Amino acid sequence: TTKRPKFEGEVVPLSRLIEKKRWFDIGEKKNNAIIGNNLARIFKTIRDTKHGYSLGIVSPNSFWVDDAMNVYYMESFNCARNIYEVARSCYVAPELLLYDSWRGRMNPDTDSFAYALLLFQILTGRFPYNSGENVERTDVEYIWNLMCDGISVFYDTTDDFSKEILGHLRGYSEEILVLFKKSFDYCGREDYTKDRPKIDEWLEVLSEYIKNKCE
Repeated sequence: TTKRPKFEGEVVPLSRLIEKKRWFDIGEKKNNAIIGNNLARIFKTIRDTKHGYSLGIVSPNSFWVDDAMNVYYMESFNCARNIYEVARSCYVAPELLLYDSWRGRMNPDTDSFAYALLLFQILTGRFPYNSGENVERTDVEYIWNLMCDGISVFYDTTDDFSKEILGHLRGYSEEILVLFKKSFDYCGREDYTKDRPKIDEWLEVLSEYIKNKCE
């Protein structure tokens, strides 16, 4: 049996924090970075202790946060059963949408994409696409076009929503902005994983940001 973690105060799903996000509140930035950093540590720990094991299809409901900003992984909340549910969640790496069956194809690279998407929402409260919508459609072709045809905020930087989001992220650090660009600016790429930041890179830049904020 798995020992139940000892929560500090109330524990809520990450999805609830994202929904309630006051994403231009400067006072929240350090806390957002701490939650993102603790989330990265979970991805890294599972990868290291399980020899490259993938977390699979995750979403903001897969992780819970307590009052001390500790993050907990709830594996039982990973329940996508088919490619339509995968596409609907939008947390799947774009290369997996090339296959009718994605099982057995997940790896630390696909986890890195899911992490970047979760972190983007933690820092901004939005998805990294120009519409800013939180996608809830089951149409795989629509999701594919949204994710892979170059309409991320890092591709069309003249869009008003893009400029607002990029300015907000720049308020964290240029290093964080660069890693997001590498994660989501994949228009025209044949290899969607090329230059995709690893979890360790995220840990490094987030830790540096938190350290600077504490000095």
